[in-house]
Amino acid sequence: MKLNKKKVHILLFCAAILWAIVTDAWGYSSLLFGNMDNDWGKSLYGIISRGIWCIPFMFLIVKCDDIIPIGFKDLFSNKCHWKSIIIIFLVNTIYIMAAMYVNHGDFWVNHDIRISQLLLKFLMVCFVEEIVYRGFGMNAFLAFVSERKANLFSAIYFVLLHFPSYFIHWYLDGTFAITAMLTQAVYVLVLGLIFGYLFRKSKSILPPMIIHFWSDFASVMFIG
Repeated sequence: MKLNKKKVHILLFCAAILWAIVTDAWGYSSLLFGNMDNDWGKSLYGIISRGIWCIPFMFLIVKCDDIIPIGFKDLFSNKCHWKSIIIIFLVNTIYIMAAMYVNHGDFWVNHDIRISQLLLKFLMVCFVEEIVYRGFGMNAFLAFVSERKANLFSAIYFVLLHFPSYFIHWYLDGTFAITAMLTQAVYVLVLGLIFGYLFRKSKSILPPMIIHFWSDFASVMFIG
């Protein structure tokens, strides 16, 4: 496949459209796993749908191996820049703990979730989203633009991924949480830029996956 900057933009935009189709905001899990425990049904559908969503981009990374700077195998084999990982992990943890105290006034743990489901969900989330937005997106942009632009572009499309569920809920029940959407957009943009920075420092997808997982898991576990 002959790749260029315009095609990368189109493909990442299509990623958001594809996610708008397969996301469980439509209630697919209840249709497929109606007789199963609702939480486990949602978890299973989340794993299956994200896997389906990610497959085309894994194929693109392999197919465009001669164009993109970091090939599929190298995405997981290059050495991690542990100093940047540890610093960002600590800063992210301090932010989460501060948000916990602001929201709950004390140390707080979310007892309304199942740890096993949360682990499965966010392990899958960090894998597929980093494959699409750093492994393919930022990686492909690096062949055509500077590192800063590649990071910014991939982070913007990463934000776009989080929009469909708000519009789907608006369509289904008439409520549109615009404040929540804009707040999340800013937070996700910052995280996306951080994930891109980690990817650039190590030339590996593992560091952004580690921080992505911890950010999602700890936020639900300690903030709710």
